[in-house]
Amino acid sequence: MTIRFIKGFSLLGAPTFLTTHLHQVAALVEGWKSVQHMQTELDGGDPTYKIVGGRAERSYGVSLAESLGLTEEGILELVQKKR
Repeated sequence: MTIRFIKGFSLLGAPTFLTTHLHQVAALVEGWKSVQHMQTELDGGDPTYKIVGGRAERSYGVSLAESLGLTEEGILELVQKKR
């Protein structure tokens, strides 16, 4: 479904900012003249928070969340407390 929206926006020439951790979607739009891939720059594996051109080859979302204390175990613990 996501790819249909991206294609529609592209055909309309509508400026669109899309962020995704779905690398399959990014691969599908590779080469579209209306699409520009951007990613967070890394310095030795650590994000610099500078946005640079190119398609990210992997997602750092999980490791970033964990570094901020948001772990799977912590989420499950909170869910158990709410039941």
